[in-house]
Amino acid sequence: MATPHKKLYLSALCLFMTVTSVYALSESDKQEAIKQSSSRWMKLSREAELLRSKGQQKEAVLKYKEIMEERRALGLKPSSERVDMAKALCEDKNKPAAENVYKEMIAESEKEYGANDPMSIFSLTLYSEFLAAEKRTTEANKLKSQI
Repeated sequence: MATPHKKLYLSALCLFMTVTSVYALSESDKQEAIKQSSSRWMKLSREAELLRSKGQQKEAVLKYKEIMEERRALGLKPSSERVDMAKALCEDKNKPAAENVYKEMIAESEKEYGANDPMSIFSLTLYSEFLAAEKRTTEANKLKSQI
């Protein structure tokens, strides 16, 4: 059985190998790597959800970060993992970190798709809901007016 340190080392090594080799992959090889990784990402996501249900938000955040790093290494944008990570951070009472995640989502989607794109609007909506939950109604209402 692998120790936690060995598992971490192997994960880091795997990520390093992915990052350094992704640029040398053909498009079909890249698609195959994504296909092969998808089941692992689903497993990690399920594990994170289970951890959250047990009140282990910090551990869940680490799982989400792992998925996001692997997706980025393959040239993919993090998707629902980022939303789930922000929610886990809120549950862990780490509101500043959660707020940063929402702000990053908005900045990236507006840069990539434009302010009026549904992805940008979705990010703004999530952030406005976060602000409203934090009783920051003036800020939440200002964002909602932009949607």
